[in-house]
Amino acid sequence: MQHPMSLAAVPPSPPLAPARVATTAACAGSARTWHLARNCSISPGQLVCVYGLLCAVSLGIAGGFAVHGAPWVLGFACIELTAVAAALLVWARHACDGETVTLGATHVDIERRIGGMTEHLRLPADWLRVDRDRGDLVRLGHGDRATSVGRFVPHARREGFVRELRDALAARRQP
Repeated sequence: MQHPMSLAAVPPSPPLAPARVATTAACAGSARTWHLARNCSISPGQLVCVYGLLCAVSLGIAGGFAVHGAPWVLGFACIELTAVAAALLVWARHACDGETVTLGATHVDIERRIGGMTEHLRLPADWLRVDRDRGDLVRLGHGDRATSVGRFVPHARREGFVRELRDALAARRQP
């Protein structure tokens, strides 16, 4: 049974605002790859700097209250910063989530990275089915093995991905 999570890719232009997409294509006979990842508007290093600044400001203000006779404010500031740190850790765990669809000479490789775990699925490219499923995702299947892709692709871009993948499959099959 396949995992219910999905993968997808879209053409490189026009650029998508909600997802970072890169398409690479090489000479005939070599692999074509679609990368799809979440849009990450802040790098992990920048996030650490922002969190450090937040800690400095919050603890500085709480320290001022503690010096003036309200030490309990420092405790609440520590609780607040711990909660923010927990939320940032949850976010960071999924910041690198993404999917890759690679069309090779004889197969389609699908790689899914979700929450630090990586899943691989390889389907034969010959007779690969490319359809839309009930949830309006793109369904790739061969025989009884199938997966849905398109989780990070905006609804309006999925049909473009279907056309591009079908065209690439058709071009690969031509002598």
